[in-house]
Amino acid sequence: PFTQALKIWSAKTRFSDRLAYGNLLLAADQGPQAEKVFRELFQLAATQKDLAAATEGIAKSLRAQDGNLARANTWLASLQSNPAK
Repeated sequence: PFTQALKIWSAKTRFSDRLAYGNLLLAADQGPQAEKVFRELFQLAATQKDLAAATEGIAKSLRAQDGNLARANTWLASLQSNPAK
């Protein structure tokens, strides 16, 4: 059921649209692809709000891939000890 929506959203380029695309990938159970999108957004984030959204997306995609919080928590902890992008 996600095929058509994924095609439409994959072509969009605005930050907010790419964020929506990453979340759609998560809903479609495509965690690795979602992680890739969120990591790209993490690098492109121009505001603290965008950075927070991308960070949350990465953590959600890690959790979705693993079925637990361990890797997501480790990644978030690494950001706290080294907050530089």
